[in-house]
Amino acid sequence: MWEPLFGRVLLERAQLKTTSIIIPQQAEKRNAPCYGKVLAVGPTADKSIKVGDTVIFGVHAGTWIKTPDGKELFACQDEDLIAKEGA
Repeated sequence: MWEPLFGRVLLERAQLKTTSIIIPQQAEKRNAPCYGKVLAVGPTADKSIKVGDTVIFGVHAGTWIKTPDGKELFACQDEDLIAKEGA
């Protein structure tokens, strides 16, 4: 697993769910909800953010990264997270 540096957070973005229409891949990314699951947290990130949290982030908050094994992850600074799901 990749470990983010400094105050960065790695997310797995939620998939856009459809019922009966086909959405092109580019449109799917552009229209996907801006929430995801935290996969890893950097050492200086806000301590209230934990692995497994579901968070909301800004549309242009971070960077898409494609790992060598083909996974697409989203990396952003901890301060770019807007909210996390409460208990």
